[in-house]
Amino acid sequence: GWSQPYLIGADMIAETPEQLEGYEGEMGNPAKWLYEANESRTIKAWTTGSAGCVGGWSYCPSTAIWYYAWPATALGKCSVSVWLGYHGFHNLYAIPIPWDFCAYAGAIATAKVQVYQQVSYPKYSKFLGEDEHDIINKYAYGLVSFGLLDGSVQLNTDVNITSLSQVYIAVSLSLQVAARGAVSYAELNFQDGAANYVSPPFIAITY
Repeated sequence: GWSQPYLIGADMIAETPEQLEGYEGEMGNPAKWLYEANESRTIKAWTTGSAGCVGGWSYCPSTAIWYYAWPATALGKCSVSVWLGYHGFHNLYAIPIPWDFCAYAGAIATAKVQVYQQVSYPKYSKFLGEDEHDIINKYAYGLVSFGLLDGSVQLNTDVNITSLSQVYIAVSLSLQVAARGAVSYAELNFQDGAANYVSPPFIAITY
């Protein structure tokens, strides 16, 4: 058989509080707990490099996380399958110029699922399994790259249920961009425009 876990909340995590101003929720450090967890998410990371081969680095991370709970009803092995749909684009350029030939741009977008189970409450949670997949992983010196990021990613992990206690599942989409050099820019964008967003993950547990 199969079943679905319950969505219990969502977080947005960014490098600075200013990057979280467009989201409605309770502010934390450095995250914001969102009021509407089941809505499509918009997320973006971008940065511009500065001159100089010794330094000049600029880095920007951003992460969306969804949290689920599943009350285990039977012992033994089961499979957790996650589908995450996304619509966005990337822009990367790093153009070497005279006296500054260290232009660099990079972008990594990673989807990940982690599964835990509550054990001996309230002492600790037991890690059961995880899986991750890169939507894009591109970085180089003198790089020029742009295009759509449109599709879905599937994550799977097999776990062993050893007690009839609550199982928790975290699904995240992590964006990282970096740039160095006076003429360099890196962007991962699942936000600007009505067609760009990330759908809430669909999770199925089979046993």
